[in-house]
Amino acid sequence: MATAPSTTAPKISRAGYAAFSKPVTVTKLVNDPSLYDGVAVNLSAEIVNFLQDDADQTTAMNVSDPDDPTSIMYIQLSGSADVSKMNKTDLLTIWGKGAGSARGKNAFGATINESVVNEAYLTDRTTGYQDQG
Repeated sequence: MATAPSTTAPKISRAGYAAFSKPVTVTKLVNDPSLYDGVAVNLSAEIVNFLQDDADQTTAMNVSDPDDPTSIMYIQLSGSADVSKMNKTDLLTIWGKGAGSARGKNAFGATINESVVNEAYLTDRTTGYQDQG
């Protein structure tokens, strides 16, 4: 009996992201998130804060552009990211896939739209921590 073909795409390696991802700034992602939807990207960013899900697990973070702190976006962390090894204001290199934008509410109840990248790998250039995905 023949084996059915896989229905899931193989995971792109860190080297694959490094070689083939599109370098982009947080500011460019914020200004035109749909342009990078589904695109493998790499970016430099500074951690603004960590975000918890409904179960109080830290699963995401807001980051800013190191050259434009007013440009802030949402990074969905991989399941292997260890946030205990990262701190607010740390500088990161992030490899991941653009996911357009998401709408939500901020701490004051106002509706906001944020650009989203689903992180596959990251390097914390401040602490040296690496999420290997």
